[in-house]
Amino acid sequence: QKIKKTVVCAGRIEPRKNQISVLKLAKLFPDFTFTFIGDSNPYAVQYSNKFQNELKKYKNVSYIKFLDLKKLKKIFRSAEIFISLSFFEVVSLTELEAYSAHCKMIDSKNSYFRYINPDEGVVFVDPEDEGIIVNTLLNLSNFKISNTKRKNSLLNDKIRAMSSKNIKNNLKTLFSNI
Repeated sequence: QKIKKTVVCAGRIEPRKNQISVLKLAKLFPDFTFTFIGDSNPYAVQYSNKFQNELKKYKNVSYIKFLDLKKLKKIFRSAEIFISLSFFEVVSLTELEAYSAHCKMIDSKNSYFRYINPDEGVVFVDPEDEGIIVNTLLNLSNFKISNTKRKNSLLNDKIRAMSSKNIKNNLKTLFSNI
């Protein structure tokens, strides 16, 4: 069961992940609940400290330093929207988990997730265009994704190729060839 107006931002706390921009949304959307999940990058202490100080300003924000995969999946299953405004990203496992949990998603245009050809419940934005991000959050909160369409898109060969079984087999092959 999805909880309306619940936004999750998961990833290591560091400048390239751009969580402080997501925090700005919490100020603009006080009736939304924002949950940040991720440990701080030990090489980005200044950014992490700024992020921690900003967190204290909002009643609609919570922060979880670490969750095991089972608990993370549970949060994704209940979240309405997943957001990542990263300046650089490959296809993160958090994106795949959020997608498979049927979250609507606001993702950075820099994410390689766009090559997986996700359904219309995923919107790619410029992480520096606050106006577009605000409008996208408003539009997605009123948008209903088709679970059938999402289920079908999860059968995409590219996602299946990234299954843990296939990755394990590929690594075995790689190491046996070395």
